[in-house]
This record gives sequence, structure tokens and C-alpha cells, in this order.
Amino acid sequence: MLSWKELEEEFFKLKDALQSSRIDVQWGDSGEYWRIAGGMHKTVTQRFKQLACIAGEKLLEVDQVKNYKEIINENDPEIRWYKGIKNLFDNSFEFKFCGTMRDKKNNNDVGSIYAGSVYNIAEYSANLCLKMMPKEKDNKKNVSITNSTLIFNNINVDRSVIGAINTAEVKQIDITMSKIKNSGNEELTKAVKEFTEAVISETKLNNDTKNQIIELISFLTKQSLLNKEKRQNSIIKAVLTHVESLISTIALLLPLWTKLRHLLNL
Repeated sequence: MLSWKELEEEFFKLKDALQSSRIDVQWGDSGEYWRIAGGMHKTVTQRFKQLACIAGEKLLEVDQVKNYKEIINENDPEIRWYKGIKNLFDNSFEFKFCGTMRDKKNNNDVGSIYAGSVYNIAEYSANLCLKMMPKEKDNKKNVSITNSTLIFNNINVDRSVIGAINTAEVKQIDITMSKIKNSGNEELTKAVKEFTEAVISETKLNNDTKNQIIELISFLTKQSLLNKEKRQNSIIKAVLTHVESLISTIALLLPLWTKLRHLLNL
């Protein structure tokens, strides 16, 4: 099997040919679907997919991914590699769409649909190979672990839920919180912390719903840092509405969400 260094070199060779290509993903109640999109030659696509399969198999050997449930629970090595890029690189994934599935006959919502993309797929793949190389030290400066708690810079997570929630997405929220704090908005930072920790520990929510909310909060906090003209306003509106629907029956979360939504100023 190719080494991480050899894989990095092979992915990098495809950079120019794949410069207009992307990885598209749709997930939610209609199922999960990943595909390579954008203009490129069929043989280049196949070569990229072959390398992704090899790299995806090797991911399971790396300690750095052991806490990423979305990665290690994926059976398809090609998709596992795509999920590795999505989870292990800050800002690699662009959230694009949030919608609902409608039952036209009964005129009611029957599920949710989400979508997004990863661009610069050859560069991200090459860089992820470098990140996985054995001599590279795992950067854990943003996380510490006590006997009972996983502690990021801003968010505390009880170890009993590790493996059940998407800790990669929690880490993304934590990174964004640090940026919000550095901008001087301590009140918003505190509100994000209180709501996120409450969602994670809420026993009335199943794990799938918790992870949905965590992904949506990650998106909203990132949007709050952007200038108003750069925000994805139509998606923001749908996400805000969906978060409210997911927590509508949880009395503890409602006042925390009301406070957070106001401070997000979206």
C-alpha cells in the first residue's frame, strides 16, 4: 500500500486537472449521498477515486481520527476519505442548503435535507495526507481530557457522550467561539457555550437530533462572523427555523436559544 508521503505526491499531481472540481454531499431524512462534481476528464476522476479509497483505508490506522464517529463508522473507504477532509480541516466544507421534505397529500413536513460542498479537493487531499504522516504530531493544544470531561478552549463535553456526538463539529464551534471572543463579543461566546453544552447533555434529545443541532449551530456561528453582505441569508433563515423546530418541545433549551438567536444578530 502507498505511504502517506506517496499518496500526498499522487494527489498533488491531480491539482491542476481537478481545480474546478468539488465533492458534493446531501444528507438528512432522504439519505446520504456523496459525489464528485465539476468538469474533469473521466480518467482523472477515476484516479482520484482510487487514491481516495487507498487513503480512506489507511485512515483507520491513524489515532488522530479515533474520536471522529462520522469517519470511523463509514464503511466505504472512498467516502471515509471525503468525510476525513470535511472533519479534519477547518473551513474546508461549505454549507449550502437546508430544506424540508413535504408530504403534499397531508400538507406537512416529513423530514429535513442538508447539502454542502468541498472545493480544492486535490489540495485538501494532499494536505490531509501530510497531516496523517506518522512523524506529524497530533495537535491537541485545543483539547484536554480530565477523568470525566473532554475540554476544548470554550466547551466542556462529558466523556459519556463522546462517540455519540460529532466531536469534530463541536471543535468547529469551539474554534469559532474563540474568534468571536477575540472580536470582543463575550456575551455571544457565553450564549453559544451555554446552548451547545445544554444540547449535548439534554437527555430528551436523541443523538441524531443533537448532531443535527450541533451542525446547524456551527453554521450559524460561522455566519455571524461574516460581513452582512457575505452571509447566506436565505439559508440562515431556514436554519434558524429548523433549530427552533428541533428544540420546540424542550423547555430547558428554549430560553437559551431565544437568547442565542438574539445575540447572533442574523
